[in-house]
Amino acid sequence: MDSCRILLAGKNKLLIDHIFLQLDNDFECMTTSTRPDDIINHLNAIRYDAFIYCVQQEDRDDYQMIMGYKDAFLRKGTSFIVAGYKEECDLFQKTSGYMATNIYTIPLAVEDLKKTIKEVAEKNAAKRATLEAHMGGSSNKSASASPVHEPEKEAERKRILVVDDDPMVLKLVKGHLGEEYDIASAISGKIAYKFLENKKVDLILLDYEMPEENGPMVYANIRKMDSEVKNVPIVFLTGVREKEKLITALALRPNGYLPKPINGEKLISTVSKFLS
Repeated sequence: MDSCRILLAGKNKLLIDHIFLQLDNDFECMTTSTRPDDIINHLNAIRYDAFIYCVQQEDRDDYQMIMGYKDAFLRKGTSFIVAGYKEECDLFQKTSGYMATNIYTIPLAVEDLKKTIKEVAEKNAAKRATLEAHMGGSSNKSASASPVHEPEKEAERKRILVVDDDPMVLKLVKGHLGEEYDIASAISGKIAYKFLENKKVDLILLDYEMPEENGPMVYANIRKMDSEVKNVPIVFLTGVREKEKLITALALRPNGYLPKPINGEKLISTVSKFLS
């Protein structure tokens, strides 16, 4: 069976961090913003076995937005899982018309969550095998081989990791670069380190100001990592205007920096310089 793929999103960023760190050794995990375009683009680009939404003080607009994903999840065979405190999970289910197929409350039963995801992945694999059989079975070599080659095609595209807790930045980067590059995201340094331990990237776009660990701290930690990761080009994304902070950022000798708000043409030209 292919590797299970998990997509995480939601307002509870601490819980996203925790789940990502707990699951990424067993599954292929990615994070995204809660914007509908970002979710749909992920679902269209990659087959996910499960989508985990981490709830935290959702409002009416949030619920309407999330409920809009339902048909897309059903079409893709992606299991919708909600995680959070019991009261918020219960409210989510009631307000969304019991949209989630599984609920996991804090404190999280991680092993049960892993088991659920594996069961979903096995069912999806069985469905794909049945579909392939109907399309020609083992005698049709080209039909049965096509799903195997899809990951190889994805791997040909160079990958950019965006480390930023602002979903608008991810949307902008994907809008300008998503057709040519594979865009992955991490909303914190912790997720970025875990991602880099298991996956190859060709460029890192790193926000200067983030909660917990700021950009310079994350930069320094990446440069200390073993393997070829420490040599990946890093470009700071910064809205900082204070002279002292700019001096601190430049003193680290990043491969470049882009001021916020990010200019699309400048973003494309900067990325092309490293990945062309």
